[in-house]
Amino acid sequence: TMLGLSSDPALLRSAAEHYAHDSVVLARPLPRPAPFAHERIRVAYISNDFHAHATARLTSDLFERQDRSKFEVIAISFGPDEKSDARERLKKAFDQFHDVRGRTSAEIAGLMQKLEVDIAVDLKVYTEGARPALFGLRPAPIMVNYLGYPGTAGTPVMDYIIGDPVVLPFDHQAYYSEKIVQLSGSCTIFS
Repeated sequence: TMLGLSSDPALLRSAAEHYAHDSVVLARPLPRPAPFAHERIRVAYISNDFHAHATARLTSDLFERQDRSKFEVIAISFGPDEKSDARERLKKAFDQFHDVRGRTSAEIAGLMQKLEVDIAVDLKVYTEGARPALFGLRPAPIMVNYLGYPGTAGTPVMDYIIGDPVVLPFDHQAYYSEKIVQLSGSCTIFS
């Protein structure tokens, strides 16, 4: 809510920190898992928007184009399966597609740990349908805030936030709990 009411970055970080505390993200974060040794890095994208939704439209090409010689791309989906063309395209774009509707955050975190996910990318953070408590369970060694929520998660469990020099200038680092990573001149990630 504060993102629409204020542009004061210090106030927005404070609001995010309070929301993170209230949404159980910080209640009992697990220790960071040890890094895994895989031939390819396992990147899991977590969202409830893997269906006919704007996030799906923005990311389908991204998932299809990730370099499969370096990355194994996994979907963790807790949103609806409305049997759309967008959903079917997404299912084909990932190496693994896990529909986890109805599972608890602890069950999803357990699945991600069983899959030995190296990098978990939260495409929701605090937007509608998000599962912030999942990330408090530390389901992966590296956790990233990307795309869906244009602000800090305000929690030490998120390691990085990805943006560009316009959206996330480095001189705003003090207002983010995550380390800012910028994409320059491109909309690709992990390629």
